[in-house]
Amino acid sequence: MYQSNIAAAKKRSNNKSKKRDIFTPDEDQQFAVVKSMLGNGRLMALCEDGIERLAKIRGSMRKGPKKTIVNKNDLIVVSGRDFEDKVDIVHKYTHEEASNMFRMYDIPSLKKAYNNTNAFEDDPSNDKNDCFEFANYDDDTNIVRRNENEDEDDLNINDI
Repeated sequence: MYQSNIAAAKKRSNNKSKKRDIFTPDEDQQFAVVKSMLGNGRLMALCEDGIERLAKIRGSMRKGPKKTIVNKNDLIVVSGRDFEDKVDIVHKYTHEEASNMFRMYDIPSLKKAYNNTNAFEDDPSNDKNDCFEFANYDDDTNIVRRNENEDEDDLNINDI
């Protein structure tokens, strides 16, 4: 057990020191940002032309020792198919590489989508005040005080 911990530590340290070459897209490839994960190696990607397309993680990225984990709001390079509107993921950038790509290439629509990491808070349908109501509790007098902005009348037990 002691040797396996040392071997695992060596593997982790060697992976961090590797530098990757900068991948630039070809003429038939374009940048995209992952909008949502659908499962089974599929996802919705917002391409740089402004269209959301169904994307598929190719097999060489899904299997083997070079398995690539693609998450929401990652910058990727996609390649279109001639016979369908679907696209295939060719490359995934790390966070540092993505920031360098945004500096090198001018893609304002994707930069806004890439920086929008808190989609739950931006959704207007998620109103945080609709779920629970909390009252203020005074420790000294053991009295529960309601919020001042409440307009509801208190129910009296005699009214029931």
